[in-house]
Amino acid sequence: MKKLFFLILIVVCLLNTCYVISQSELFPFRQYDAAKKQSKWGFCDKDKKIIIPLKYDFVQPFSEGRAIVSTGDKYGFIDEKGNEVIPVKYEADLPHYSDKNIGDDFKDGLARVKLYGKWGFIDKDGKEIIPIKYDTAESFKEGLAKVKIIDEIHVWGLWGFVNRNGKEIIPTIYDYVQDIKDGFSIVNMNINYGLVDKEGKAVTEMKYYGIGDFVEGYAKVSIWKDAGFINKEGKEVVPVKYECATNFHNGFARVCIRIGEFQWNEGYIDTNGTEYWEDK
Repeated sequence: MKKLFFLILIVVCLLNTCYVISQSELFPFRQYDAAKKQSKWGFCDKDKKIIIPLKYDFVQPFSEGRAIVSTGDKYGFIDEKGNEVIPVKYEADLPHYSDKNIGDDFKDGLARVKLYGKWGFIDKDGKEIIPIKYDTAESFKEGLAKVKIIDEIHVWGLWGFVNRNGKEIIPTIYDYVQDIKDGFSIVNMNINYGLVDKEGKAVTEMKYYGIGDFVEGYAKVSIWKDAGFINKEGKEVVPVKYECATNFHNGFARVCIRIGEFQWNEGYIDTNGTEYWEDK
C-alpha cells in the first residue's frame, strides 16, 4: 500500500513538473527580415527552436496560460499550443515601442480589455465577465475595480466600483472615488467627501472637506478649517474643532486650537478626545 502511495505521488509530481516546464519553456522570440525590413514575433523553447510561428507584430510573455499577441493596433490571446483562443480584436492602449505593455495580462482569471473605446474584463475563454461599457476601468485592488461612465450630463464622468462578477458594489454616482484601502474608499460628491465600505455602505455622511487614511484605527477629517477624527464605524470620536491635528501616534494625536490672531493652545489628545494640557 505504501509503495502504491509513493508511486502515485511521484506520478503527480512528474505531471506537475511537466506542466511547469511546458509553461517556462515558451519564450517570446523576435526575428528580423532585412529584405522586408520588419520583425515578426512568436515563441521558442529554451534551445531557441520555434514552437509558435513567427507571425505576430508583437507578443508578451505568458501569464496564467495565456499570452498577448498583436497585429497592427489590435491584440488578442493565445494558449500554450498557439491557438488564438481570444480573437485579435482588442485595442492596444499603448504601443509596445513606448516601453510599456500593449494590454493587461490575466491576473486571477481576468484581463482588462478595451474595445470600441470602452473598457471591461474578460475571462480566459474570452467571455465578458464585466461588460465592456466603461469609459475607464482600473485594475482590481482588494477585490474591487474602479470604473467610470461618461454621459451627456456628467461630461467629467461618474465613478464607482465593480466586483469580479461584474456587479456594481459601489454605484457609479460619485464625482471621484479613491482606491479601496483598509476596506474603505474615500468618495467625493459635489465637493464634499464621505467614506463607503467595500460592500457599498455609507460609513459617514457626505459632509467633509477632506478625509485622511486610517492610522492606528482613526482617520483625520476636516470641515472648512477645523479637524477631528473618526473611527472605522464612521463615528466622530474626536470633535471637528481643532485648527491643526496630526495623525495618531502611539495612541495620541497632537492638536491645536486658535485662541487669538497669533496664539494657539497646543497639546495631545487620546482616542476618546480627552485633552492633555493646562494653561495657567
